[in-house]
Amino acid sequence: MFDELNKYKQNDHFFFKPTDNLGKVCNAPTDKSGVYVIHALKGGRVELIYIGRSGS
Repeated sequence: MFDELNKYKQNDHFFFKPTDNLGKVCNAPTDKSGVYVIHALKGGRVELIYIGRSGS
């Protein structure tokens, strides 16, 4: 599921549940811009939910 991240110099991932605080679980660097991909894990399947960017 995360193989597409291997081509980037710096990459990581985290898991987020509805009860989590995003600011606490997110491990994205605050001093960089980048691309983020959001997947949902539902019923044993992975579903692409959103692709976005941060910074300039």
